[in-house]
Amino acid sequence: MKNLLIPVDFSPQARQAVGVGVSLAAQAGAVVHLLHVIEPIRAHVVLADALYVDTSVEDQFIRRLTDSAKKQLEELSQAHSASAVSIKQHVRVGSLFSVVQEVAEELKIDFLITGTSGASGLEEILVGSNTERIVRFAPCPVLAVKEGSQWDNPQEIVFASNLQTQQAPALRFVQQLQHLLQAKLRLVYVNTPGDFISSRQVHKLKDELLKVVPLDNYDLTIYQDEREDIGIRNFAEDIGCPLIVMTTHQRKGISHFLSGSIAEDVVNHAKQMVLTIGLKS
Repeated sequence: MKNLLIPVDFSPQARQAVGVGVSLAAQAGAVVHLLHVIEPIRAHVVLADALYVDTSVEDQFIRRLTDSAKKQLEELSQAHSASAVSIKQHVRVGSLFSVVQEVAEELKIDFLITGTSGASGLEEILVGSNTERIVRFAPCPVLAVKEGSQWDNPQEIVFASNLQTQQAPALRFVQQLQHLLQAKLRLVYVNTPGDFISSRQVHKLKDELLKVVPLDNYDLTIYQDEREDIGIRNFAEDIGCPLIVMTTHQRKGISHFLSGSIAEDVVNHAKQMVLTIGLKS
């Protein structure tokens, strides 16, 4: 982890994410990039024949927002100056999700950290959350930080896994994080009534995965619950672990609408920080 990206909208959740990111960067020797995205006026209106947007007015509005954002980013950086972490600031204009992708690729971002308040009820069904969409499109691992979260050098990491060898690259990334934090890795396999396998089968899957990615300082728990996302959250709460790690297929479009995402459900509803790692198809 050499470059960390944190999208900032100056909300309490975003400020919390900056605190977590600076703490992690101090441990990893990484550079923190703060990004504020300004969406054009025309992105918020439906253009019609009767509607006219004066581009000069919009340009003036964007300049004012840009100056304000730069000032706030500077103040936010100064608030963490005692950490001695290198913090760089970026203000871009465009669609949030497109800009995050572009900047992540441009700056060779290894790790993205975003504040979230989650989403529930009708909001979750219809539009989800900004963090949920960043998880779906990000080209690198994403750490979702809830307000109140602290990066107090977690001593344990929950890795929720189906134990398939497809997850080996993600497990290698988790292993690096585990060694950085000198933490214990708590593998958890959630058994559900609709997708139940025996304990013997679970351990066989684990053994095959560990042939590809040997682990140390870990254990495996087989957890029973009604749904996988609920079981993951409940297990982390049971053991008091502040960090959940999961993989996601990052499905988009109609396939996402039909199948949903267990990782996004956990991001929306978990009390803990949730790190998602996309599986490259």
